[in-house]
Order: sequence, then structure tokens, then C-alpha cells
Amino acid sequence: MIKFFRRIRYDLMEKNKTGKYLKYAIGEIVLVVIGILIALQVNNWNEQRKLETQELIYLKRLKKELESDVVYFEIQIQEGGEVMNSALQFINQMYKTQNSPEEVTALLIKFNPRTERLILQNSTFEELKSSGKLSLISNDSLRSEIIDFYRTSQHLIRIMDDYNDLTIDILGNLDFNMFKLNEYWMNAVYTDKNLIHLTDWEFFNDPSSQKFKQVENLVFQYIGKYIQEKTLCNQIISNQMMLIDGIDTEIRLSDQ
Repeated sequence: MIKFFRRIRYDLMEKNKTGKYLKYAIGEIVLVVIGILIALQVNNWNEQRKLETQELIYLKRLKKELESDVVYFEIQIQEGGEVMNSALQFINQMYKTQNSPEEVTALLIKFNPRTERLILQNSTFEELKSSGKLSLISNDSLRSEIIDFYRTSQHLIRIMDDYNDLTIDILGNLDFNMFKLNEYWMNAVYTDKNLIHLTDWEFFNDPSSQKFKQVENLVFQYIGKYIQEKTLCNQIISNQMMLIDGIDTEIRLSDQ
């Protein structure tokens, strides 16, 4: 094709057809420019398709992590509820007479000072943020919702971390001679389940004693923690479900 146009140009020059040559040259330039513009347009289209493909991949990853986290936080609510019920049973039994170390052992087993910290899956979001690829989310409203969700969720989890730290400190400060709950209790109850050698247990039968009140306060702190955890987990789940709906809508639009 190039040789064809070149031969025409040479023929016009040899025949001194300057006017026609100029028209031909302009036409050739126009064709070249049009070709360049078409090539740029195709290139731009290809680049846009690549960006859209990347966006779709990230949206699907975000959705998968969010759906997995909904299950995780629902489990936290369920397990926290079970532990809270045990703590309530502990409080109820604590006010009854304990006749032996074995009965104290049975009482202590009812209470599980669960201090698991909540963990939010945010690897995809952190990847988008650290790599500067958040702009791949072309829907401005959805992008803002994603950023707000992770900011809010991290704040809620920090609240729970503070609550956990408080209960852990209270647990760690209990020192009843050999009966230190964060060390001795765990070893005696959850390892050999034997408190026969425990001599300082009578305070469980004295609600007015300082030791009794300390244990009672500890258990109520954990009950409060479980109630707070349930509230925060439900809030996170609600936010997750709304964000999943928004992402799902965007994915459907992209697949059309």
C-alpha cells in the first residue's frame, strides 16, 4: 500500500502536476492523521478495558472478603452469647454455698474469660490504598462507601480492643495468694481440673468479702464486654451487607 502511494506521488512530480500533487500530499497527511487517531483510540479503548477488568477483579475480591467477614462476625456474636450465658450462670451459682474445692472447680469452669480480639479482613482494601489504585473504583459514591466502611469498622474494632484491654487488666490484677485467676485458674481448671490443693476458696461463700466482690466485678465486666461486642458486631454486619449490595450492583453493571 505504501509503495502504491509512493508511486503515485512520483508520477505526479515527474509530470509537473504540482496542484494535484499538493492535493494528494494533503490527502495523504489526512489519512496518516486519521490512522494515528484511530490507533490512539483503539489503544485508549484497550487501556480502558484493562482498567475495567482490574476494577472488576478488585470488586469481586472485596465482596468475597466482606461475605466471609459477615460469617466471621456472626460466629463471634454466637460464641460471645454462649460465653455470656455461662457468665450469668456463674454469677447465679456464685451466690450459692460452695461446700468444697470440687464445687469451686465446677463453679469456675462455668466462666470462660474469653478475650479474643476481632479481626477485619482488609487486605484487598489496603492493597488498593497503598498502591494508589483506589481510583480504579470508577463509581465515586461506591468508592466513598468503601473507604467509610473500613474507617468506621476499624474504629469500632479499636473500641472493642480497649474493652478487651480493660477486662484483661482486671483479670491480671486479681491476686488471691496462690489463686491468681490469669495464671493459677487457667492451669488448675483447664489443665488438670483439680483444685483439691487450693485452700483459699471459702471467700466464695462470703459475698461481703473483697475477694468475692473482685471476682463478681470481673465477671460483670466480661458480661458488659460481650453485650458491647454483640452491638458492635451487629453494626459492622449491617454496614457490610449494605456495602456488599452496592458492590454487587456495580459488578452486575460491569458484566453487562
